[in-house]
Amino acid sequence: MDSGSIVYMHTDVLHQTEIVDILTKPETSCTSNVPPYKPKANEVYLFQTGADDWKCDQYLWINNGTKSVTIGNDVLKKHFYKIRLPGTTDKTNGRKRPVGSLQFKKTAYSLKSNKSLILVHYEGDETVYVPVGHGNSKKSDPPEYTRTAPSVLRKIEQDIRSGEKTAMDVYRESISNGSVSGEHQGVLNARNVKQVENLVRKVNEEERLSKDDIYNLLLLAYHMDGFIHEVTVFPDLSSIIALPEMISIVNQLLDVNTEDDVPLFSSMIPLLSVETSLFHP
Repeated sequence: MDSGSIVYMHTDVLHQTEIVDILTKPETSCTSNVPPYKPKANEVYLFQTGADDWKCDQYLWINNGTKSVTIGNDVLKKHFYKIRLPGTTDKTNGRKRPVGSLQFKKTAYSLKSNKSLILVHYEGDETVYVPVGHGNSKKSDPPEYTRTAPSVLRKIEQDIRSGEKTAMDVYRESISNGSVSGEHQGVLNARNVKQVENLVRKVNEEERLSKDDIYNLLLLAYHMDGFIHEVTVFPDLSSIIALPEMISIVNQLLDVNTEDDVPLFSSMIPLLSVETSLFHP
């Protein structure tokens, strides 16, 4: 057992009949629900997961294509990956592509009838892998980059959307999970505060009104001159929508200079109903 992940078996060759047999009749005691820590060649893992957490094995991979094979009434899908190496290569269109090698590769198998069960086989020589930093890092000697599990990122986003916690609160709660082993720090919990802050910006951007929405509001205000009384777009978007007569009555009431109470009768309420809409991006 490796920090919650279990080696299902060791083999240098995995035949299709054997793959189908494992996926249709799995040994549940050897099933993992967390990714392994830098698995070695010839190791086979069986993951029971509803997310792509199994991909976060602390290597960097390049997708090398897929293939589907029909087996009886089911379909076996194969996902191929090759290990990523430092550096980039120039393509004819001028774009840079990461460098990959088939000296170390992995293949993931799943059946269409049960996509949550993933069989992963590592092949080749794991020692060819050279750790690299995050692609956006500006440090001369950046720390090794490891991918955070998608389920962890979703949990962080849910906490952010609740609006009840700050980025620091979410980060502290994530790293205080005592069940996360040292090998899975930054994988099964938040990597750092910066990562959580980036997710806060992502959530805010998704919830912010689009430029098209703001433009449509301004266009509506132009065509309904006198009804949309005011539109403010910075720092927050707000609009005041009311009939001119309503605005006039409210302004008159506000201008009343008296120490006596001004009676407002129920029959006046519809006339004084000023609709104010506030949008907080």
